[in-house]
Amino acid sequence: MAVLHQQLERKKNGTYLLTNVMDMTPAMRLAKQYRDHSNGFTGDRGMQCAAIIPNWMWAWNPWLMEARKARAAGNEAEFMKNFKKFLKLYPEFKVAQNL
Repeated sequence: MAVLHQQLERKKNGTYLLTNVMDMTPAMRLAKQYRDHSNGFTGDRGMQCAAIIPNWMWAWNPWLMEARKARAAGNEAEFMKNFKKFLKLYPEFKVAQNL
């Protein structure tokens, strides 16, 4: 992933706001490649890749942050619920068609 544009803005209350515009093309291209060629199935164990999500998205996307918290708490159902909400908003990262 590459940063295409950054903007640093000082707010009236003295705080700063950093805005980043990222290039997600490599992850979207890789997800499409997996989808088109194997529907996400990899290796010899029949494992299926659900999505190609850049690591940094787990730190700022609210659905992924909630999914991570749920998994850490051992709540796999809540993890999947939030993960699917993310994929509904960003279908270009989805690999497995059965989600």
